[in-house]
Amino acid sequence: MEQEHVMIEMIYEATMDPTLWQQVLIRLVEYTGSQSAIFTAIDQLNPKFNFTFTHNISEATLAAYHDEKIQMIDMQLHAPILKQQGLGEPVVLDWSAYAQRQGQAEYSFYEKCVAPSGIGSAQGILLETGQYRWAVLGIHRAATVPIYQQQETELLKRLSKHFRRALQIHRQLSLVQQENLDLYKLFDALKTGVILLDENACLLYANKQAQRILETCQELSLDHFNRLKAVTPYHAQLEQYLASARFQDSSPTHHQGIHAGGVLAIQSAQKSQVLMVSVVPFSSVWQNLSNKQQIEQKVAVFLTEPDKHYQLAGDFLKQHYQLSQREVEICQLFVDGYNLEAIAEECTLTLSSVRTYMKYIFAKTECSTQVELFRLLVGLSLDFEHIP
Repeated sequence: MEQEHVMIEMIYEATMDPTLWQQVLIRLVEYTGSQSAIFTAIDQLNPKFNFTFTHNISEATLAAYHDEKIQMIDMQLHAPILKQQGLGEPVVLDWSAYAQRQGQAEYSFYEKCVAPSGIGSAQGILLETGQYRWAVLGIHRAATVPIYQQQETELLKRLSKHFRRALQIHRQLSLVQQENLDLYKLFDALKTGVILLDENACLLYANKQAQRILETCQELSLDHFNRLKAVTPYHAQLEQYLASARFQDSSPTHHQGIHAGGVLAIQSAQKSQVLMVSVVPFSSVWQNLSNKQQIEQKVAVFLTEPDKHYQLAGDFLKQHYQLSQREVEICQLFVDGYNLEAIAEECTLTLSSVRTYMKYIFAKTECSTQVELFRLLVGLSLDFEHIP
């Protein structure tokens, strides 16, 4: 138990000094009779959060894991398996069957990571999961060593909550680092979805609105390389706009600086919803706002959902009319066409509670009818105009 306590202390120390994760993994490998270990996290919507710490994994294997995007295959293959067991619950994995699945993702993972490392069995713990993110702790044994037994499984389970807490600390620290950029503070305050892409069109940053859209919209997503991908009818046009915004479009009809970027209206499969996408060059703006000495190629993508009707200026409503956060939420639903019964259901409130909130809203805004309130709120909405 003393050795376990030392490990727990080391985990929390490593949250403040990342160089210590190597020592944590060395201790974990020794304690569990393993050959190697990996502690990694991917958040495609917040790449600054990403990290990979390993022990006894070769540079070539690690390079393939990152450069050839095997880490994305790892997430897609194993997150569902680990998720079935639950967060913080160890799962013993046997990858020997992957060797027979040539031409499939499993074989790519086996060929690039498992076979070169001589791994026979592994044990993984899912520490965090989401549509575009995961965090996992894995330990590995050689093919000549028996698979993990109950004793090692119980140890990993006890340690898992400490790794999960360490993840939360790391996430908060990465957010603080982002917030030190005034530009990110500005984008986080916008009601419009904003995505920043680098010179390779890979996602650097997405504000909360953009994250929500990417997580819920099937027509726009991220690929293995963290690049924006639209559904088939729109993808070629999106690629052209992104290339021209980076001044990489060599087609004769697109002269540099004249046709840079563009506007795309992406319809849902049911044609009931539209996602408006504006692509614009952002290199010079980035240079000025982030005080960079050299110009770095950047592209900004702005996203709005016209079917959401109006985006209220929530901060203004709170400051000028002293509305509470709940009252602002009710106002947003009200201008989006929800009746009182639907608002009650959406907010998990009773109908009488919604009526009480509405009375407070009427009093604070000095409105006497729903029509009057609607006109006031529409006048306080924020809109982004997509200009082709």
